[in-house]
Amino acid sequence: MKQENTVITEEEAHPNAVALLKDYRLIYTGAKFTQDELVALVEREQPVAVLSRHGTIDEQVQTVSKKLGVIGRHGVGMDSINKVAAKRLGIRAIAATGSNSEAVAELALGLILPCARRMTRLDKRMHGGHGTNRPTWASNFPARRLEWSDAALSAAGWSQLMMKP
Repeated sequence: MKQENTVITEEEAHPNAVALLKDYRLIYTGAKFTQDELVALVEREQPVAVLSRHGTIDEQVQTVSKKLGVIGRHGVGMDSINKVAAKRLGIRAIAATGSNSEAVAELALGLILPCARRMTRLDKRMHGGHGTNRPTWASNFPARRLEWSDAALSAAGWSQLMMKP
């Protein structure tokens, strides 16, 4: 392991990512940190890369490490990275496109049932003191509710997930 090659990331990385970065010293910030804490950490550790999910990688963060060469953004959206400063400083700002697509797909599938059955609304009413018997709360729901025997589920736009081995 080369101690001079440090990578800062926010939370525990997936085992596959850790294996890819085996030659680097990994430093985890945790999920919650202030901008000042991030600047201090980058200045102290002088990483070659910062892998970000949540934090803002502004010009100040980018300039305090003389070794910084890559800023990776997990998921989508690069708006939390000052790309103009990165380009001027010769730092590559890249998105890890598709790195969390499986987790997003699982979340979407997990939300289909509660949304279709209006479980959030029902939960709110039940916690508000209303019973579950139909005469009390049925007026707030359309007469025809989704019945799974009459439903079909279509998965569109999932081509990359469907192609996984």
